[in-house]
Parts: sequence; structure tokens; C-alpha cells
Amino acid sequence: MKVTFLVDNYVDRASLIAEHGFSALVEIFGKKILFDAGQTDAVLKNIANLSIDFQSIDYIVLSHGHYDHTGGLKYLSLNDKVKIYSHIEIGADHFRVSPNNGYDYIGIDKDFYNRHMENFIFNDKMLEIEKGVFLSGQVERFEEFDSDKNLFLIVDGKPQKDYFPDEQYLVICENDGYNIITGCSHAGIVNIIHDFRRKFKDARLKSVIGGFHLFRSGEKELRYVSDFLIKNDIRYIITGHCTGIDAISFLKNKLGERLIPIKVGLTIEI
Repeated sequence: MKVTFLVDNYVDRASLIAEHGFSALVEIFGKKILFDAGQTDAVLKNIANLSIDFQSIDYIVLSHGHYDHTGGLKYLSLNDKVKIYSHIEIGADHFRVSPNNGYDYIGIDKDFYNRHMENFIFNDKMLEIEKGVFLSGQVERFEEFDSDKNLFLIVDGKPQKDYFPDEQYLVICENDGYNIITGCSHAGIVNIIHDFRRKFKDARLKSVIGGFHLFRSGEKELRYVSDFLIKNDIRYIITGHCTGIDAISFLKNKLGERLIPIKVGLTIEI
């Protein structure tokens, strides 16, 4: 499996653009999968600067409906044949508390969503997109993880704590182990791995890739997460975006060479 990171919060190459967002190009089994699309045209510019042919991408997968994972879609040249796989709740009304104590909408661009509805293929349960490539369906909660107290859903005109009904992760099944690719892990990376274990039983977990949403977490939670990752004997832990620089540093000290920080333009083959 080959993964190239197209959008992330960090970059160290002058020709590429960083932003608060996430996007990765996954190449496996002769297919190219665009996983998430960042928040702006950074994804388009980085695709060009990395000499990637967007027309060679077979389909798009969305981890959830937040703007920093879906906003870049409207800058891509999408024809009617481009398939976008997402949870059926991708249009959920995600909001966050604004500085003036109101609510700011942070979900998928409604105009784009409504104009391109024919491109979407929805699921609510685990879906095998093709042999060896799965979308998880909604993530079951096995323990509490409050990733951000400022995030809400508006349901029937009233705000409630966001439980991220649209969040899911991608699973790539290889002969030497399985790979999880996640966008933000709002459900908690521990819950995601528990959910994976329930759905894939005794499958060996080779890698976990993506954002872990630990940028607001304290040392106690970071220690718990790092101990859990060690206990699960995962060969590669590749993380960035909403994990946060402090959490990445903490995890790096605990996990050593197993942890690889994400940056725009990084390509890994595992």
C-alpha cells in the first residue's frame, strides 16, 4: 500500500501548501482512492505540484462531513461519473461554538452537496467497496471520548453534543495485515480500534493512519492512548492533522520509530 499525504496541518516543502485539514491518496490493488479533500483549493494545488493526475483517481472516500475534510471537493473537477463514498449522515448539521457564543456551521458545503448528490454512494453499515477495501459504517462507542466540547449537532433546531453520526474509517486488507485510515477519530482512536476488532475479529492490525483529535488532550489521556497503541502491537502509527503537535511529540517519545508524523507531500509504502 502506498499513501501520499495531500493536505495536512504541517509542511516543510516550499512548493506545497499546509492548512488545517486532511487528504490522502491511497494506492492499493491497482486503484487510487482520494481519502478526504482538505478545506480549500490546497488539495488541487498540491495534487498539481506533486505531479499527480487527478483523472487517474478511481473514487473518493469521505471520513465525515467537517469542512476541513470536504471543503476541497468543490475545487476539483468532478464529472457525473466520479463516485464519492460517504456515510448517509454526511450532510449532518455540524456546528461549533463561535467566539461570540453563537454557533458557526462547519459541515459539508450544502450547495456542493446538493448539486453533486448523484455522485454520492451512501452507507450506514460496513460496506465492502471492492475486494479488500471496506468502509466501517458508524463507529461503536466502547468507552467515553469527548474530543471537543465546542462541537455540536443542530437537531430539530436545537443544539446537542455532536456524536458524529457520519464518521467512519477505511480498512485496507493486505496479506501481511490490515490498515485503518481515519480522518479525525472524533469517536476516539481507542474506540475505532475496538470497533475494528469487533468487525474484523482476530485480523492483524498493521497500521493506523490519520488524525487522532488529541490536540486538546491532557497527559493522562495521551498516556492512556499511547499505552493502548503499544498493547495492540501496531507496526506503523502515522498521524498528524488534529492529533496536534504536542500530542505527536508525546506519542513519538512513547512509540519511537513506530510513529511517523504526517506532513504534506510525505509518501509512505508499507
